[in-house]
Amino acid sequence: MAFWASFFKYLASIFAFAALLLQFFTLLGNTYNVRFLRDMYFARLTKNSHDFIDFGLWGACYGSNNTITYCNTPKPAFDWSKADGLDEFVSTLSLEGHYSKVFLAEFILYWCGFALTLFAFIFSVSTHYNRVTDSLAALATSVAFLVLAALFVMLIVVAYRVIHTAISSFDNGLIHGSIGSATWMTLGAMAGLLFATIYYCLGCLFRARRKVNYDKI
Repeated sequence: MAFWASFFKYLASIFAFAALLLQFFTLLGNTYNVRFLRDMYFARLTKNSHDFIDFGLWGACYGSNNTITYCNTPKPAFDWSKADGLDEFVSTLSLEGHYSKVFLAEFILYWCGFALTLFAFIFSVSTHYNRVTDSLAALATSVAFLVLAALFVMLIVVAYRVIHTAISSFDNGLIHGSIGSATWMTLGAMAGLLFATIYYCLGCLFRARRKVNYDKI
């Protein structure tokens, strides 16, 4: 029983750490002039098959022929409708003011999910494995999973509406849209948190209860 309890705890910690890394790199997306980080975007609009604009958590980047040439200054809760040059892809009047609160909610939710995942991972690996610590870690990862699930739905809905609005603005098929890597990394973090929660719970289930010797009392 003790072997399986420890085994499930190690598995849970691994999945929690993987979810933490995915969230960490997504939070850094579009903040530094590094190719790996610039590729972390939630949605992309492509015009004439070569010009594109990427939307991220902190800003937007522009480029052509798969090469980014310019990025906005990173801003918390970046409103996609405020992106420079967006009018070349979609009418900003159709987006402006409609999603500002949604982007703020997404920004807050992502940081909440990251904080909960970080708490669960650090708390579980820095304390002795027992039912209390593992139960708290399972609670944190389960709440983080629900937070990211709500965030993922919001991202998909907003991305779909922005892409649909852009395509509707041009009847000649010049505009195309796609979901970016940061969105799928959020989904991967959700999966990691789900497995971490399951394995934390299994670890609690297989951990033997501490027996009290009443003869020594």
